[in-house]
Amino acid sequence: MRHVIVTRFSVPRLDAATASRHADRRWLDQRLDAFRAYYVPSVERLRVPVVLLCSSASSGYVSARLHGLPWISIVVQDAWHGGWSGSAEDVLTRLDSDDALHEGWFARLEAASAHASKAADPRAAAALTDPGIAADPTDPGIAADPTDPGVADIADVVCTKEFLRLDARSGKIYSYKRNEPSPLAAFRHGANPFAHDHKVLERHYRTECLAGPYLLQVVHGGNLSSRPPAWWRFRRQVPPRRLSAFGLLPA
Repeated sequence: MRHVIVTRFSVPRLDAATASRHADRRWLDQRLDAFRAYYVPSVERLRVPVVLLCSSASSGYVSARLHGLPWISIVVQDAWHGGWSGSAEDVLTRLDSDDALHEGWFARLEAASAHASKAADPRAAAALTDPGIAADPTDPGIAADPTDPGVADIADVVCTKEFLRLDARSGKIYSYKRNEPSPLAAFRHGANPFAHDHKVLERHYRTECLAGPYLLQVVHGGNLSSRPPAWWRFRRQVPPRRLSAFGLLPA
């Protein structure tokens, strides 16, 4: 199993009002600032290769601006759902360019795969136990649960519906849950992680949903698709120390 993170950075959007921004240097600079502030410190420490999808009109500029980050590969992609596909051994994690990833994400994916494989083997002598990856022992949601019946089948896509949301303007962090999959998901067998919108993954794939917030979504004012949600969607405010598990420091 080889992990790769795939991120759609400056691919032309389907929305005509924002489609041209992928080649706008001013917009690219703002996006690069957010990328360096949140994504880079979170992902770099994980030592997992990153494929950054950029349009043919922006790839050269983005590549020059990210010189010195050898773990990033720039791939030209001009189709919104074109994405990128890996080999059959690859597990591709889709992550937005201004978000952060929990340090235990890949361990949790591997634990889920190992448990599913062992549960499917009638010769297994004992159930798989998960050592747990909880960064915060007071958070019951993020520890792996080997008794979870959803882990028993090996799904094509592993998704999440819980995440943390950081309001970069106020510094407040909230626990958040949605009914449909969040933007964080892992695709087995090297499948293109952007063939479908994250909200409809359950319609197109056999999915497994992991409990716990492995995604930190950042609302910084320049987001194209992330808007501050209605107050009633927030579950609870969480302490700033939770940022450390995502590779970020409290403001």
